[in-house]
Amino acid sequence: LSQLRVFHFGTAWSGSGSSPRKGKAQLEEDGSNTALVLRNLLKDEENRRKLLNLAGVLLPFVEDVNVDRFPGQSLLVELQESHSGERYLPASLLSEGTIKVIALVIALYFENKRVMAFEEPAISLHPKLISQLMQMMKEVSEEKQIFVTTHNPEVIRHVELENLYLVSRDEDGFSKITKPGDSEIVHSFLENELGIDDLFVDDLLSL
Repeated sequence: LSQLRVFHFGTAWSGSGSSPRKGKAQLEEDGSNTALVLRNLLKDEENRRKLLNLAGVLLPFVEDVNVDRFPGQSLLVELQESHSGERYLPASLLSEGTIKVIALVIALYFENKRVMAFEEPAISLHPKLISQLMQMMKEVSEEKQIFVTTHNPEVIRHVELENLYLVSRDEDGFSKITKPGDSEIVHSFLENELGIDDLFVDDLLSL
C-alpha cells in the first residue's frame, strides 16, 4: 500500500489554478498543490520539455507553461497558447479541463508510485481528450498499475473487456464486484456489434 496513490482532481481548486508557495513536493491527491509541483518540475529543462510534449498531445494549442507568484503566498499556473501571442493566460481564465490535464500528466508521468488510482478523471474533459487520456494511461500501465473509477461511458469504451470490473449493489445493499468479461451473455451482446459503453448505459454489464 505504500506504493499506492489515489487521485481525485475535483473542481474546487482548478478554477484558480493557484497553490500555496510552500507544501509537499509530491502532488496532493486532490491536485491542490499543482502549481507548486509544476514550479519544481519546470526548474529542470528535460522535465519541462517532457511535460510540454505530453501536455501538447492533449492540448495542442499550448505553447508553454509557467508558474508565477500571486499576490500573497500563492503560486499561479499560466499558459501561453498558440492564439495568445507572447501573452501568458492565468489559470483563472482557462477551463477547468485544461488545468486538470496538467495535473493528470504530472500524476501519470512524474509521480514515482507503482500503483495509481484515479477517481472520475474524465470530468470536465471533452470526449476526444478522454480517448487520448485513456491511451496515455494504457502506455503508462506498462510500467505502473492503473485503476480508474468512472460512470462515464466514453471512458469504458476505451477499456478492454478483460480489464473491466463492475461495482454494484446486491439485494442486501452491499457492494459486489463482478467481471463482465466472465459473462457469456455480455460476450453474446458484443458479438452482435454492441459496444461495451452501450451495455453499460443500458445496465447490461451485470447480466
